[in-house]
Amino acid sequence: MDPHYIPFFRHVYALCWPWLWWNLVRLTAWRLKTGRQVFVLVDRFGNVHVRYIGDAPKPDDLYTYEPAIMPRWEAQAAHSNLPACISADVFMNSSTVFPVLWTGSDLFMDTFHPPKAPP
Repeated sequence: MDPHYIPFFRHVYALCWPWLWWNLVRLTAWRLKTGRQVFVLVDRFGNVHVRYIGDAPKPDDLYTYEPAIMPRWEAQAAHSNLPACISADVFMNSSTVFPVLWTGSDLFMDTFHPPKAPP
């Protein structure tokens, strides 16, 4: 029996202790099944009166953060935004790749103009 129930036994007549014990066993079973806290009053004859019932506990299936298996900086996908068919040895020959990349990026830089504010 829960040691928090000792004041109840001190309050109840000794002749009514079996009835109080039975009511407290039922109350404890209900509390363990539902996970709720209760505020009870006990009279001198061992009757348990529930006055307030606490909120239901939050479910355990709520979203919880699961950390990644490996850091992003070690993942292969985070190394570059280029397709996998372009290997690293292509960049060793800078005469072919870098002029193409620079001219391609220059084409798109001048085409975007931010909208003007109304007069």
